[in-house]
Amino acid sequence: MDINIKHELKTPYYAQIAAQIRARIITNDLPDGAVLPSERMMAARLGVHRNTVIRAYKELQAAGLIEPRQGMGYVVTLAHGRADESKRGRVNWQQLIKEEYLNAETTFDDLFSQSYSDDIISFAAGMPEQGVYSSGDLMRALESAMEQGKRGQYYFTPYQGSLELRKELSALLRERGIMANPSEIQIFFELNQALDFLTALLLKPGDTVLTEEPISPDVHRTFDMAGVKQITVPMDRNGMFCDNLDTLIEKYEPKLIYINSSFHDPTGTVLSFERRRKLIEISRQYRIPIIEDDAASLLDYDGLGTPPLKSMDRLGNVIYIYSFELTFIPGLNITFVLAEKEIVQALSYLVSLRLMKLEAIPQKILETFLRDGTYYGVLEKMRADYAAKRDLMYRIIEQAGIDGFYARKPEGGVYIWCHIPDHISIDKLAALSTAHGVSFIPGNVFYRDGRQPDNYIRLNYSSPTEDEIFRGMEILISTVRELM
Repeated sequence: MDINIKHELKTPYYAQIAAQIRARIITNDLPDGAVLPSERMMAARLGVHRNTVIRAYKELQAAGLIEPRQGMGYVVTLAHGRADESKRGRVNWQQLIKEEYLNAETTFDDLFSQSYSDDIISFAAGMPEQGVYSSGDLMRALESAMEQGKRGQYYFTPYQGSLELRKELSALLRERGIMANPSEIQIFFELNQALDFLTALLLKPGDTVLTEEPISPDVHRTFDMAGVKQITVPMDRNGMFCDNLDTLIEKYEPKLIYINSSFHDPTGTVLSFERRRKLIEISRQYRIPIIEDDAASLLDYDGLGTPPLKSMDRLGNVIYIYSFELTFIPGLNITFVLAEKEIVQALSYLVSLRLMKLEAIPQKILETFLRDGTYYGVLEKMRADYAAKRDLMYRIIEQAGIDGFYARKPEGGVYIWCHIPDHISIDKLAALSTAHGVSFIPGNVFYRDGRQPDNYIRLNYSSPTEDEIFRGMEILISTVRELM
């Protein structure tokens, strides 16, 4: 069947395919009873995603021009076919769902979801270890929150978030060299949520941003779904290259720069002090804002932490995002944005439009833990535990004795960026490793086009126990050898 897709047209591909098949059916070029190529075969011929062909076929089926028949596929039914009565009036969901969601890449989400399976040792998750906060600590904090309820305040908080929590966060930031007023802080619950709201506030479809690469899929998908163009900048062991940023800014005129500054996800690198100064100078020179994602910075194991980019910002050009997702109770996350007052006021207004309320209980628990020092005590324990687990995983990689199987030991954070021998397919390794009971995140998902220049995988060591790291790494290394 001769179908021609015209890429220069604004008409969606599925609509072009459906229109051409419809024309052939109506002109009897495809008579009743003719069998259409399978979805996969048609997709391969046309060089499109299978879901695009599915959507075209569903459109034709809804019009009563074709119908699926078991063992045959889709058959033309213009004159004699009658739609199944049970399906009359049924909504065509394939047609209604936006194509960018219908064809969404889910590898990252699928592998992360395996973290919740008891049958899998997960090196894929980026979560705190279980049980690091005692049940006694949690009950005490809950009691404190419920006592506040006598004044009717434990159900929800203002759209900007709890004032008491924002005061504690201001104190936390002062310890890191950042002077922050509670009025400059907006509370969220997820890092993705914070970035999504900032994207809605500052960017419109067609705008351009500069980002480092590799980059978390959560970040590049947020920009992609907003119709924002991304110019990616490669990294080395000192973080994002900054030498040619001036040229990129002048050529592409980006609206902002996104940077994951400390213990970068997935590479574990720390943006060097010199490059931080360069970014601050570029921001000042071009009056371009920077979004700094600093979620892992408090998990510094060697005591040589680099100051946040925000601490070097004297003009208010840096929008700072910090998430407690790696250091708080799993499932009770808090994220906050620190920015100029006009940004925070606009964010709070946007929150009031999109959300009914901000849940108070997680905020009250974190506030209590910050105020009485519980959080800081647990953080010290996490640093010691995570450092030991990092050392264990790194030592196992070093001692594997496999050519091309290596990693650089991170100074903090929760990830090891591990190189796999070049001749091994990461997809095959992921599939076989998962079948053996171990999951990880393939490196290609951290690249927007799915093509990574080197053979890397991301391994998390914060969530599994030391015993799981021993057993899981043994399985992973055995699987690597099997594929060799």
